Amino acid sequence: MILEIFNASLKSSTLKVFAVYFLIESTVWLIYYTILRRFFEERYSIYHPIEYFVLIPILLCSQAVAISIIYTLAVDESFLILMGLSEIDKIPFYIKMIGILYLAFVLSMILNGFPSEKRKSDNYYSITIFGFGDVVTERLLPALDRSYIRKNIINIYTIKIIEHNNKDINLFDIKKLNNRLDDVALSKIIWICTPSYSHIEYLEKFMGLNSLIVIEKPISVNLNELNILKKMKSYNLLDNVFFLSYYKLEKSLPLTYLIYPSIYYAKYLEFKNADKESLSFFYSKLGNLKSLSINLIEGMDNRDWPYKDEYGGHLLETFIHPVVIASQYVEIPQNWKDLVWNIYKGEKNKELMYELKAISKGVDVHLRIKKNAKKNDLKKSAEFVYENGKIIADFNKKKIKIFNDKSGQSIEIKVKNEFNGNYDVQVDLVKTVYEDKITPSLIDGFEQQIEIIEWLINQKSESNL
Repeated sequence: MILEIFNASLKSSTLKVFAVYFLIESTVWLIYYTILRRFFEERYSIYHPIEYFVLIPILLCSQAVAISIIYTLAVDESFLILMGLSEIDKIPFYIKMIGILYLAFVLSMILNGFPSEKRKSDNYYSITIFGFGDVVTERLLPALDRSYIRKNIINIYTIKIIEHNNKDINLFDIKKLNNRLDDVALSKIIWICTPSYSHIEYLEKFMGLNSLIVIEKPISVNLNELNILKKMKSYNLLDNVFFLSYYKLEKSLPLTYLIYPSIYYAKYLEFKNADKESLSFFYSKLGNLKSLSINLIEGMDNRDWPYKDEYGGHLLETFIHPVVIASQYVEIPQNWKDLVWNIYKGEKNKELMYELKAISKGVDVHLRIKKNAKKNDLKKSAEFVYENGKIIADFNKKKIKIFNDKSGQSIEIKVKNEFNGNYDVQVDLVKTVYEDKITPSLIDGFEQQIEIIEWLINQKSESNL
């Protein structure tokens, strides 16, 4: 009875005109939001996608009533028409097409309701690199190739323009840089891979840009420049600068994680015989650290400038690595006691060594680097001896093993295989810092580098290293 009264009341001509208007207007709305909107308002919406699930039933009910008014049908029959389940001959085809729009619209809202993934077009990076030496050609560019951030032409500024077959890079004469500053300013990432003595020059030139600036180690080999960096830091001018540390952030990342268990490091690591939660407890059971030794015995180094004292030499270029690793487990080197140096500098292509023995609050510290060593002598390793166990590190394999002598248990931590190439971790850290707008100093250990470089420069001067 109620439905008959309701249907009878819908025969008014005024209602029919309004119903026609509403049906046309609502169908246009449906077509726009189903098909056309992505071309005009892709990144704008007054609604969250899930809210459309509230709007769709309201619209469906309203259109069913409108069709009932126009064609003098029962409301339930109109619902069947919109759902594509009725074959009434007098209903025009375009009315039946509204049901197809509903199906498309609901499916698109379901898909949009899921967490979105970054599209390939969003992975576009414009990268400018200064320098074209071994670090760039043998480490950085291959790592960028392996990472999804390399999607476009990379511009490289260098002293020597050489022929190459890599279509993904453009080489420019660095002497003509001033004519291309506008192009550099468009870069998302500026990577400074020049010799250390020129780092600050490029940093000062580009730190006012919106780009993320990445600087190789050592940051500088000049005390006065370090003071400039400290002042920049105090005025928050280095919040867009990432200072690389090849061992701290990559080769010895498992050792770094033991001391700084950051989530930004954990994503690159895998744990054997333990999980992240039990690792801290296991590590604490080793007791006090008694001694540590680090050996970086490397092959041929054919670069010229690291052998020159005025540029810091291998003391600042290479010996910085074991000092950074050790300083995470003992005091900063400024507080080390009873220092004994054993050095033979050598020339290019001849064996070179820096060796240091020291004591830090009762811990015996033994650090050694060699360059141009014989093939059979090559190794990159460390041993940390504790009261109840030890840690053995293999920097070539980017892994450590922790042994507890009392329990007989061991844990292995290593960098995941997908990040095991040179610079893979650092490239991904740079990407993470840029995309997530993280302050780089939370990850890169900037302050520690400054302290260690200051100490190395003073040691070089005071001890004639």
